[in-house]
Parts: sequence; structure tokens; C-alpha cells
Amino acid sequence: MTQSPAIRAGELEAQHGAARRPEKMVMHKHYLEMPLERLCAKALFELKSAGERITSADLAASAHDRLRLARWAASVGGDIDLRQAASALTPIIALLERETEGETAGYYNAFCGSIDPEAGDMGDVVLMPILTERGEHIMQWYDRLRCVRHMLQVIDARLAAEQAVSSQRRGRAM
Repeated sequence: MTQSPAIRAGELEAQHGAARRPEKMVMHKHYLEMPLERLCAKALFELKSAGERITSADLAASAHDRLRLARWAASVGGDIDLRQAASALTPIIALLERETEGETAGYYNAFCGSIDPEAGDMGDVVLMPILTERGEHIMQWYDRLRCVRHMLQVIDARLAAEQAVSSQRRGRAM
């Protein structure tokens, strides 16, 4: 089954994410339980590591997009505000999603769910892209950066929660 290579924005993320939903839930729980200092250190390491390697990874087809990747890489090379880093990653992830669309050779149906002996198949059939070798390489970066963005979102939520709790405690002490 083939479709037009032009996938609507967010469709690839929705379909690709559906195939990995259990993995994402495990990582989400892991990030919530990890000590905040360790999670921040991991996120900083992943950001800096990605920034060092992304410009040589041949991910962008146009000079304009290569320049955007280089600017992002330079921005994560210095001091990083972890609370703002997730929003800075979103356009880079969108760029990789667009690049992946151009590397789609076709599509196949994949079942995402579980098989219950009593109730039958429980899940969804999603349309998954068949990617070229370059598309697979871009998809690895896409997944990696989405994981880093998720870490950063968890950090932001945990920092906001800590701030809310500490301000509430200060209010009671007065």
C-alpha cells in the first residue's frame, strides 16, 4: 500500500509513536523516578552530545536547513537553560520529520497492541513508512531528539512542581 510521500505535520510522530507506546511509558516512568540532578545531567549530556554530532550527520538536504542545524548545535554548545531547551528542540524535530517524509519509499500496515486470547486483538493498525537508508538514519536522530525533548519536559514539570511546593510551604510558614 502506498500513499503520497507528503505526510501531514505530526502524522509521522503520531504513527511512529504509536508503535513505541510501551517503550515511551517505561522511559516516562524512569524519568519521573530518576533523581532530578541525575536526570538534568543526563539531559545536558544528551543535548551536548547531539549538538556535537548533528552537523556531520547529513540530516538536512538544503543549505538553509543545514544552517538551522548548525545554529542549534552552536546554541547547545554553551550554557543551556534546561527549562527552555525543549521548546528549542521542537523546530529541529519538525525539520527531521520533514526530511523523513522525503525519504519514504512506501508504507505498510503494522499492528500496535496486544493479543488477548479471550477478547482477540486489542490495538490499532497503523500505517508505517518504509524508509530509505538515509531515512532510517534521520529517523534514529528523530527518535533520539524526541527522547531528549521528553526528558527536558519532565525536568521542566518537576522543577515547576518543586517551585510550587516550596512557595506553598513558605506561604504556610508566614
